[in-house]
Amino acid sequence: MIGGYVQNALSFQALQIVGIEPNRVTFLCTLRACSALGNLDLARLLHHRLLNSGFESGIGIKPMLIYVYANCNSLKEAEGVFRSLQNRDDVSVCSAMMCAYAQHGYDDLAFEFLDDKQRIGGEAPNEFMLVCSLNICGKQKCIRKGKEMNVIIMKRGFDLRKDVGNALINMYVNCGCLNEAKLVFDRMVSKDDISWGSIARGYVQHEDWQLALEIFRKMISEDIKLNTFILSSMSKACGSIKDLCQGELVHFQVIVTSLECDTIVGNAILDMYAKCGSLTNAHNVFERLHEKSEVSWGAMIAGYSQQHGCGNLALNFFERMQRESDFKPNEIVLSCVVKACGEVKALKRGMILHEEIIRGGYDSNLVVSNTLIDMYIKCESISEVQRMFDLGTLNGNLAFRCFTQMVRDGFVPNKVAGALKACTLNGDMQVFIVALCSWMGIIINCLEDLRKREIRERWLRTTYAVKSEFAIWLISKVYKR
Repeated sequence: MIGGYVQNALSFQALQIVGIEPNRVTFLCTLRACSALGNLDLARLLHHRLLNSGFESGIGIKPMLIYVYANCNSLKEAEGVFRSLQNRDDVSVCSAMMCAYAQHGYDDLAFEFLDDKQRIGGEAPNEFMLVCSLNICGKQKCIRKGKEMNVIIMKRGFDLRKDVGNALINMYVNCGCLNEAKLVFDRMVSKDDISWGSIARGYVQHEDWQLALEIFRKMISEDIKLNTFILSSMSKACGSIKDLCQGELVHFQVIVTSLECDTIVGNAILDMYAKCGSLTNAHNVFERLHEKSEVSWGAMIAGYSQQHGCGNLALNFFERMQRESDFKPNEIVLSCVVKACGEVKALKRGMILHEEIIRGGYDSNLVVSNTLIDMYIKCESISEVQRMFDLGTLNGNLAFRCFTQMVRDGFVPNKVAGALKACTLNGDMQVFIVALCSWMGIIINCLEDLRKREIRERWLRTTYAVKSEFAIWLISKVYKR
């Protein structure tokens, strides 16, 4: 009866029946329930009753006590049980102690139980010790040791077992060896949702989106249970490669599994649609969410701000977020809204946002500052950019750091133009010349923009600050074009 309760995770019912005269099986089942609850006081009480009943030396009792104390965050008492044993060579006890050390982060001590032949009394490590070792190898990214374990596992024929195979896949994925993980996966005769999920996670983590989606399609054909992680990951994959057709397939599976209202999955689907430019579908998903998180609002605002012609919708959504939620906008949301202001030339709104950015302490953020500059330029408010310099909110060095950081991050030239425009508008020619060496084409475009805006005279008035004859020569050449 108690075994049935525990098997169905009904630990409370199991503990309520402890009043009956216990035998060895009763103790084992009750200890398992105690471990599930993490109740240290009850674990000690059961241990005391075991000592008085004479069942302490029964088969499986000592390993279970070690597991219970480890799960109740009492490694010291788990070690006490292990040291109290006269025969510490039993592989099941060593396996329990090894897992206890690994669970509490003592990986080196855990490995000792695998390497020390005296402790395992000549017995080969069992399945639990191998799985525990593989988990440690994956956590420490110790691929050499992991491959050694793989050889032992294959010699013993354990690689065909689901638990060991899953641990091998997980170890290789964590070490970044996806080809080896796939070989193990293909060798497994019987795969479960953990096997499929592990290999899919590997492709997602390494941003191999196409292979991740291929695994996803196979999971569907094999009728594998799809969980929150898989569905949200596949949504991310579709959004990253802007594959709307595959994204709709993922969304259909979300609906089939009744997870559309789940906040994590719903946000992932919403973000996928936004990145694919399908804002109507994104909006529909947003409205169906039971709980709209900061991520939900941010994804919608970002989606509208990135879609040409949807600047007003982004601003409206931002105002709605402020009305309907208590979320404070972060730097990403603020950058998106500032960008939207620039698109629709909403200068007043942009200036209000600028004040909010200063109050929030985001004005020193490189992306936010660059977006503000670009917004003011698009709104043809050169005086506001100049004011940012004059007030010390932004300076030439920050503008140049903006530029260099964006270059390091791999942005294409047109994305860094705002930072360079800031340099040129301020007349900070030292910064201008340094940037010039890297992006000559952008400089020319910036100067052409200045000429088109009929502010050539301003440039000519500020050339007195130029120390380099080369810079003067270059400006004169550009204006002669």
